[in-house]
Amino acid sequence: MDRYTRILYSLQHRPLLTEPNGISLVSIISIPEDTDFNTVRRALDIVRYIHGDGNLPAISVQSFQDINPAALEYDQNNDGTIRPRAILVNLELGYSEYDVIHEIGHLLDIAIAQNQYASRINHPLLKAWREAIENTKTVQQLHRLEAYDVDQEELQYLLDPAELFARSYAQFIATASTDSTFRNEVGQQVSHVLRTRLFARQWNNEEFEPVAYAFEQLFARLGWVK
Repeated sequence: MDRYTRILYSLQHRPLLTEPNGISLVSIISIPEDTDFNTVRRALDIVRYIHGDGNLPAISVQSFQDINPAALEYDQNNDGTIRPRAILVNLELGYSEYDVIHEIGHLLDIAIAQNQYASRINHPLLKAWREAIENTKTVQQLHRLEAYDVDQEELQYLLDPAELFARSYAQFIATASTDSTFRNEVGQQVSHVLRTRLFARQWNNEEFEPVAYAFEQLFARLGWVK
């Protein structure tokens, strides 16, 4: 429980209406045997109990040194199409299950449109998700900040459709997961939203409900859940 807001960290606001179907990400993403990558394994284990996947290209997990805890590496062609190559994790800086699942969100975003970020091109499969996310108080507040003297670079990053998709995907996994450590990690960010909505990164349970439902419907249409 957050000592400021007294809000429980549990994000299991509603029962999951589906079960995984299709190919598991565990069989698609290759991970080095080193124990430094055990957090990646735990992240994939969390995801595989929520949904399966389709015919995604195989990628690897690699270490890198950067200011970010994790990133998705991809090749970008001259025509603008992209092909994911690896999920990168910073072993020195430290990374969490949330960081890995956030990058998996980016991977799936690209997979939906096959060679682009579906969220950035208004892909029709994301219509319900897009409407749900834009109707949340958190995103509406971020849009209102565009008219004020704030860090616009940070603001536009938070409003980037691909970042909205990845952050909301990670929170959807948390709402459906029984992994208490991961739920607690996201729950702390949710509680921060309730303390201050300035540059909020996550959503409270009530406003996230339609977003979670949109993800379930999306994955059902893709055949990743049944």
